[in-house]
Amino acid sequence: SLDDFNSNRKYIMEYQEIVTDMAAGKVSFFLHAQENKLQSMLNLNHFPDMSDKQQYDMLLIFLFSPTDNRNEHIFQSITLLDGKGRVTVFHYRTQTVAAITNTDMSGTDEFLIPFRTGETYYGPVYKDELTQKPLMKIALPIRDIRTQAVKGVIGVEINLMSMVELISDMEIGQKGITYIVDQDGRVLVHPDSSVVYRNIHIEVPEKASTMKGINGTKSFIAVAGIEYNGPSLSIVTEIPTIEIYLHFYNSLLIIDRKSG
Repeated sequence: SLDDFNSNRKYIMEYQEIVTDMAAGKVSFFLHAQENKLQSMLNLNHFPDMSDKQQYDMLLIFLFSPTDNRNEHIFQSITLLDGKGRVTVFHYRTQTVAAITNTDMSGTDEFLIPFRTGETYYGPVYKDELTQKPLMKIALPIRDIRTQAVKGVIGVEINLMSMVELISDMEIGQKGITYIVDQDGRVLVHPDSSVVYRNIHIEVPEKASTMKGINGTKSFIAVAGIEYNGPSLSIVTEIPTIEIYLHFYNSLLIIDRKSG
């Protein structure tokens, strides 16, 4: 009956919203975990007392430490800024770069927010010019353990494609998909990386609704915001509506066979 169909559809949609919230929680946890890795390294190494060479070597070891995901490296680069906002160490993972030490970053949010407020800075997402991978900067204050004064700032670039395993593991029906978008609906992380490289945008609904999905199929779409101290990101999940109809149709066939 129509009532049965509606209750069945409601159940599937509610389940999808729960899964979407869980996915958002996983991504939020991942982002905070990267901040914690950086903070742990600072706690173990008192940078104000280290020589330039010790700082250089320590950051190189950290950048290439085995904390990466299986297919995508999490950290793309690491930067050390002194108390005047000048770059003193810079390491980049995938290429040799011209020396940028002494570059003045004193006017950037990446320096000013951690240095003035002592808070972690999470930057907006941008694309790497060479690889087109979506990146986000996180920067933390470096404190003197004796006085707690902020002596500098350390920042990393996180490769958001390293989160693809988090969302690929989420099961949303048979043909459902999960992906991450920014506040403009630009797709940042998707199981099919070509979607990211093609710079695809989607009109993200404010609440769960039925609409055209990312590949043009009519779908049920659920959205959940990702909680972290930065510009807004959202998890989007979608299931083709035809799958919901088929699910109900198949359950009717089973009931019919049993009653027959």
